[in-house]
Amino acid sequence: KAEESGNNNTSNPGQFLTQIIKGWIPVACPAINSAGTETLEMFPKSGIPVMGIYGSKDGMGKRVTEKLVQHAGAVGHEIKGSHPCYLDSPDDFMDLVRSFVDGLGR
Repeated sequence: KAEESGNNNTSNPGQFLTQIIKGWIPVACPAINSAGTETLEMFPKSGIPVMGIYGSKDGMGKRVTEKLVQHAGAVGHEIKGSHPCYLDSPDDFMDLVRSFVDGLGR
């Protein structure tokens, strides 16, 4: 258990995030609509890059990505398609994902 091993980072969520997340790629994720500003601002404060992707026919995805850009320091990308843009434009989607992951370092 984290408490027993002395690795309980619940008092510093940003530090905990950097231990488990190297980058985040939400794809038109509606749950972000209910995320608070403070939660989203943990990502840039912790140095965790965020890339939002949405389809050109997905208004909700666009709004979510705009919120990520504003509060999480995300880079936003629109690709051709609807809500499941990864199905409509799989090559464009994978090019963006590969580029983002390659930029994270290893």
